[in-house]
Amino acid sequence: MQENLKVYERIIELCKINDVSVRKLETDLNFSNGQIKKMRDSKISSVRLLAIANYFGTTVEYLLTGIEPGYYTNPETARIAQEIFEDPNQRILFDASRDLQPDEVLLLAEIAKKMKATNPDG
Repeated sequence: MQENLKVYERIIELCKINDVSVRKLETDLNFSNGQIKKMRDSKISSVRLLAIANYFGTTVEYLLTGIEPGYYTNPETARIAQEIFEDPNQRILFDASRDLQPDEVLLLAEIAKKMKATNPDG
């Protein structure tokens, strides 16, 4: 049932990202109270997975695997996007960089390169 735990964790992450409580998700989808939590340890209905995927504008494949099929044509881009999605600190950095001037982004990139060069393992 390890797969179910991963699916459950993705659902919880989608709730957090979309600022939706698990209870609201259950209510909006006409699920019983606690239905999402039960998904950790029991068989998950494909109908319920589809309803959750549609609710969040994603796919059942994403809920099952963590990867949006065919969204990125370049595997490296897909890997980086997934890392940004999974790591809140990377999301903060990426989001902050969108509000900076190009020269400020270059400066931060240079700082990051120097930090990486002095500590290649971390």
